[in-house]
Amino acid sequence: MQGGLSMTKLGTFFYNVTNSASLWLMKHKILYYILACTWGCIMTVIGCLVSLVLIMFKKKPKRHKGIWYFNVGKAWGGVGFGLCFLTDSYDSKHTKDHETGHTFQNALYGPFFLLIAAASAARYWQRIFLEYMYNKHKSDPESKWCKRYLNLPDYDAVWFEGSATYIGEHYNLSK
Repeated sequence: MQGGLSMTKLGTFFYNVTNSASLWLMKHKILYYILACTWGCIMTVIGCLVSLVLIMFKKKPKRHKGIWYFNVGKAWGGVGFGLCFLTDSYDSKHTKDHETGHTFQNALYGPFFLLIAAASAARYWQRIFLEYMYNKHKSDPESKWCKRYLNLPDYDAVWFEGSATYIGEHYNLSK
């Protein structure tokens, strides 16, 4: 497991299976594209539509490790859509690697990736809310908001986030 993260047995199972399958797909790029365009077509079609809208608004696509992406907005992270993703304008390599990992999860989990995407979004917005509440109540370090925010686990502690980071760090379609 990455960085000594603590996961449940089921989380560890999914983490290992996802990483192993993704490493195998890296060697079979055509299968990655076939899966993303068939089994993972829901998010891939959404990604194509989002890309078309962004291109219509004169946003230029970029490539990271062979995957198309767009920079949109500031200081919000990223979101994956099938064979492409969006990131904020800070253009962090870590965020781009992480979102690249989610493109593999889409190819592997297909329509079930929507559940992963929803859980990922819920975790992200929970962290934003807790940070907001922490900043509002930080004058009282004993408040429940301060304790909750300061005790948040690492972002990659849940299997699908840790796996996305691991996959993205090990992946390069442009080879």
